[in-house]
Amino acid sequence: MKESKLLIGSISIFILLCFYNGSFNLPASNENSVPAFDNKINEIPFFVRIVKGSNSFVMINPKLYRKNTSAMIIRKEIVSTHKIMTNGKMLNDELAFFLVSNNKKISLQQAKDFAKLYINESKAEGVNHDIAFCQMCLETGFLKFNGIVRQNQNNFCGLGAINNNTCGEKFNSKRDGVRAHIQHLKAYASYESLKNSILDKRFHFVKRGISPSVGDLTGKWAVDPEYGNKIKRILKRLEMV
Repeated sequence: MKESKLLIGSISIFILLCFYNGSFNLPASNENSVPAFDNKINEIPFFVRIVKGSNSFVMINPKLYRKNTSAMIIRKEIVSTHKIMTNGKMLNDELAFFLVSNNKKISLQQAKDFAKLYINESKAEGVNHDIAFCQMCLETGFLKFNGIVRQNQNNFCGLGAINNNTCGEKFNSKRDGVRAHIQHLKAYASYESLKNSILDKRFHFVKRGISPSVGDLTGKWAVDPEYGNKIKRILKRLEMV
């Protein structure tokens, strides 16, 4: 009986060791620091290395089972589902309703027409229209334009805006402004070439592919340390429409 238990235990340990190798490790983290990168949902490691105090040990990732792990902070956000080069899921009417509910000066029809521009231009370049639309909402204050950029510029993402003397690019139409926004976002998120003729004059200034997810825009698109999180919070509100 004891030999059987020992055999079963040995087999279990062997199986666990087969699962565990260096490729499944996250960088060690403690209660005061977290790794500064995101994992895609299909890259969540089975094992993680924990550092708590002076002790270092390996355990099954607590994100894979239900347990109060407040004493062990492995990462602030182990899963990132905010990839820019993906398909948006919100419908035209949902985007329009969200915009109108945050800016009463816009008619529902105006909002629908504007949302359609974002959906069409994003689809053409393979960009997630939900993310682009929410970034526009952040940059323009839901088209209230209370910042540096003026409404008549048709600049929906702060392209080239630095201060009141350098208030950014100006485009001939809303469509052109939306297209330039999508093109600039694609420059950050992808190495792929553009499908439409280029309208973004700053496209070639971007180091291609440096921000594949929303969180990566922080410190690159804008210096605000909460920039990516602000877009994510707007996305969360949009998804509740």
